[in-house]
Amino acid sequence: MTRLNWTRLALLSFTLTAPSWPPAEAVLGSPILLSEKKLKDFALEGAPEISKLIAQALRSSVAHGEYQDRFSPSLFSNLSYLRSKEDPVISYQPIYSPKTVAEIGIQKTFASGISAKLTGSNDTREFSLSGTPEKRSIAYGSLELDIDLWKNFLGRTDQNSLDSLEAALNQTVINKELGVYTFLTKLRGHYWKLVAIDESIKISQNLFESAKKQEQDAKERYKSSIADKSELARYKAQSASRSSSVSSLQFQKEVQIRELKKLVSNLKNTEVLLAPYDLDLVVGKVLECVTQINNYQDVPLENTLYDELGKEIETYHNKKEAIAETYNDIDIQLSSTLYNKAVNDNAPDAISDASSKDKMAYQVSLGLTIPLGGGNTEEDKVKAERIEKESQTNRIYQNLASTHQFMKKSINLLIQSIQSQKSGKENLEIRLKEVAKKYRQGRISVGEYINDQDALFQTELQIIDTKSAILQTLLEYLNVFTKTPCSFNRI
Repeated sequence: MTRLNWTRLALLSFTLTAPSWPPAEAVLGSPILLSEKKLKDFALEGAPEISKLIAQALRSSVAHGEYQDRFSPSLFSNLSYLRSKEDPVISYQPIYSPKTVAEIGIQKTFASGISAKLTGSNDTREFSLSGTPEKRSIAYGSLELDIDLWKNFLGRTDQNSLDSLEAALNQTVINKELGVYTFLTKLRGHYWKLVAIDESIKISQNLFESAKKQEQDAKERYKSSIADKSELARYKAQSASRSSSVSSLQFQKEVQIRELKKLVSNLKNTEVLLAPYDLDLVVGKVLECVTQINNYQDVPLENTLYDELGKEIETYHNKKEAIAETYNDIDIQLSSTLYNKAVNDNAPDAISDASSKDKMAYQVSLGLTIPLGGGNTEEDKVKAERIEKESQTNRIYQNLASTHQFMKKSINLLIQSIQSQKSGKENLEIRLKEVAKKYRQGRISVGEYINDQDALFQTELQIIDTKSAILQTLLEYLNVFTKTPCSFNRI
């Protein structure tokens, strides 16, 4: 695993820790002034989705570590004692009792396809022949080597298995980073929808207050017999309509707050209020980011972790394919044992004798295993890995290409739409001033006057909706191209 990915894993595991309870800024029932940055801080303190990503990365790390532990040396020992009072079946058969055997050794499997085992033991036993009690100690020392000469020659299969696990671990680490970013982007999307709704509420509230003033003015004029009943009813209808718009938007606002509370546990059972925000600053950052993206002629692979993920997926399946290609291979094992064995009346002398070169012996054996059958299993395993590799990598790179192309086309259309809407708003404002004069002069009906007000109102709401669409589209793009170098991509 690369040092970069280990660093990522360490930093994310350190940063994304469970919060203390109760959180300092989220006391039960206390209002929270929510900003984009505070929302991110709350999310990183212990959102269930992020904790789940950490657990997945740790499980993958454990699997990688467990496989590596196979190549760690291990110490083994054994101590046994036997005492028997049985009678011999025939007179010259000795009964060994008591008998004490002590054994100790170390063994290790190497990544080069070799396993080694070093053993030392001593067997002390007493017996009787012709009524004369005797005691003997048998000292034994051995070095065993097993070498794979074909299927795992020089550890190629073990190395492929280790490389595939490392690639799987790297995928998990990258997926965790992407998962954290996706979660934060999702929160940002809800936050900016909340801001857009809040802006719409401000406009609707101002228009409602204006409608109430117009309604009150109409009532005064009606009392003075200047306005008729139908005009008063029209103003009342306008007030009701705009009040309904405010209520509907407030409902949408509560829906967004509910979604945020479902995602961030620190917001549960608290009153969420929006902290002051600078829309002009945000719009400037968005336009800067859009300009940066439009400057890329080709898909900017350097700005996404998905390119790294695709490479790790390719490595993983290449290694699994190499392992699958050995499924029906023959297996040749060379085993050799070098050992010393000596017998004496006591353990120290036996051990001393066993260390002599004169007592050295060796044994060599060659084992051959040839699979008979297997059908198309190997071919199917190889084919499955290739299909899975092509499917996953193609999906990644197609998504990168389509996301970039969609962003460049759609964002420009949305910007053009805003420009048209702003132009329309300016013209409607000019028209509304003239219409107001005509209405005061009695040249047009109240219905015409209100229709022009509503037209301007709808245009202002459309501008907010289009700005929100631009921002959401940009967030979807940044959710894929997570490393895009623009200020809106940093909070």
